[in-house]
Amino acid sequence: MNPALRQQLEDDLIQKMEDAFRPTTNMESLLPFFDSTFTTWAIVVGLSLLWHGLIEHIVPKPYLDEFFHVQQAELYLQGRFTEWHPKITTPPGLYVVSLAYLGFLSIIRIIDRVYVADLRRTNMLAAGLLPFHVWFVVYSILDSYERSQLSEIGFKYTWSMSELNHAILNICLFPPLFFFYGLYYTDVWSVLSVLTTIQFYQRKWKRLTIVAGIASFFFRQTNVFWVSIYLGGSEVMHYIKFAVSVVPASVAEFSQLYIPSPIRTGSTRHQLPRLTVAVPIMAIMLLVVRFNTIVHPFTLADNRHYMFYVFRLLFRHPSIKYLVVPIYFICAWAAITGLGGLPNVQTPKHPELTAIRRRAPEHPDSRTIRKKGDLDFDPRLPPPVCWHRGHNVSTAVLWLGATALSLVTAPLVEPRYLIIPWLIWRLHMPSPLPTGALAGERWLKKSRSCPVRLQAIFYAKHDHRLWLEFAWFLFVNYKVCYVFLFEGFEWPQEKGKVQRFMW
Repeated sequence: MNPALRQQLEDDLIQKMEDAFRPTTNMESLLPFFDSTFTTWAIVVGLSLLWHGLIEHIVPKPYLDEFFHVQQAELYLQGRFTEWHPKITTPPGLYVVSLAYLGFLSIIRIIDRVYVADLRRTNMLAAGLLPFHVWFVVYSILDSYERSQLSEIGFKYTWSMSELNHAILNICLFPPLFFFYGLYYTDVWSVLSVLTTIQFYQRKWKRLTIVAGIASFFFRQTNVFWVSIYLGGSEVMHYIKFAVSVVPASVAEFSQLYIPSPIRTGSTRHQLPRLTVAVPIMAIMLLVVRFNTIVHPFTLADNRHYMFYVFRLLFRHPSIKYLVVPIYFICAWAAITGLGGLPNVQTPKHPELTAIRRRAPEHPDSRTIRKKGDLDFDPRLPPPVCWHRGHNVSTAVLWLGATALSLVTAPLVEPRYLIIPWLIWRLHMPSPLPTGALAGERWLKKSRSCPVRLQAIFYAKHDHRLWLEFAWFLFVNYKVCYVFLFEGFEWPQEKGKVQRFMW
């Protein structure tokens, strides 16, 4: 193919795809509001303040583990740093932050006495910082991921700003994380410390990465696995990738393997795991369930946690814990292949691209007779431009290793222990295919009406999965928060004391 013609076709195609995400002049005054990170921050903080206010009105006293955390924080505020509550198993990072935060407020005379609500606001401070840290990490991951695609295939597709901020909003509303914005627990600051470490690592600020990594240990012990195994392993793999001459070829090749897409190339059918792979893995999982099922006595003794009811169902009959193994396998397969990118669709199916194709001259090596409306790959044109190859296999292996170590070493099983594993997984979800890009531009050209244009930006040009995720998280948050606040119960041995359901 003529190099000049090839370059012209590539430029035309890329220009049309990029134009689909360039706001029109009439919308420029309105789009910055919807596309700004400040709007995402305002929504997260507004919902967190609402949740915090409801808790303060209905549950003003410390609840469950808050009782121990509040007592320990009071000791720190009194300067009694050598005393430690025997019921607390986490490091003192949360109390140090509370001491600094409330000490500053007392110096500027905003408060003169510390209440439970003031300690809970320490997590509100973290909730306000979280969207910005998530934004920096997501942007860095997408930028490096799509830069690699640009070098491989000459084209990259990224989220629009509205999609990027929508993804950040969804991450901040993850139900087990959102729930603890209003309570005095260590989880929110633990998440923030790990994200800060990842952010410094991505910016290649080595000294700050070390300092932030050590600081994260003071919020939760299991953060050591995310700093040493996940980030440390990523650095090792990065070294191996660029030091092929000094490492074995098999190791170097492993560092550059990519997770395949869960959908077959050129097809919309999902690629199910092969039986030769599924059967041995499920056999191993059955053996683990049989010989290594360890349930902490507290899990089956406290009916205020949702995990109590999960394990009660699993142990209702001896066979149930084995029958759910296929569910474990399917969920694991879906999570890992989710990092493999989106379908390897060879070209977006849009009339605009068909017109570009039809302008191309016949190639002597082409044996394909094009039909009207046929949008299959044409050898006369450049290679597929919408291919998403997924993340490195090493990324999934490190994520699985850090997740397994952080969960296995914890004596209890609680959903809040899965916040950081889920967060790392969600941050690495690839950007979507531009299936609605050109369609959205046609919507923008149809009308100058503001509602029509907003519909084009937030629906036709928007990744619809984000709306499904947003709706699901809102529903779960509403139900969990409502049950916690308004559906309490009493234990017979503690009359008059309300017990509440929580994660």
